[in-house]
Amino acid sequence: MSCVIDRAAIAASPPSAPDEGTARWHVEGLASTQSPLRILGLLAQRDRLFTSCEARVEGDALSMTIAVDHIAVRDAELIAERMRGIVGVARVALDWTVRRAA
Repeated sequence: MSCVIDRAAIAASPPSAPDEGTARWHVEGLASTQSPLRILGLLAQRDRLFTSCEARVEGDALSMTIAVDHIAVRDAELIAERMRGIVGVARVALDWTVRRAA
């Protein structure tokens, strides 16, 4: 089972601050009804809305990829650390890129 949400076409992105970029978290762990909500809840606690989110369940394994634009690297790292603390989460990898002005 999989679910893909992409809100890029819904709202225009505000301009980035110099220390902001795009964070993409790759999360793997045990599939449960609570895991995706707890993971996304960490963004809600910081009043951040994801740009895209993909969740896939295969057997008892959950994999998620979540992207957020206009976030400071330190905030992205803190969220990754909190994701690692969620019961059932086995691995979190963070990719962070700076969006260069055109």
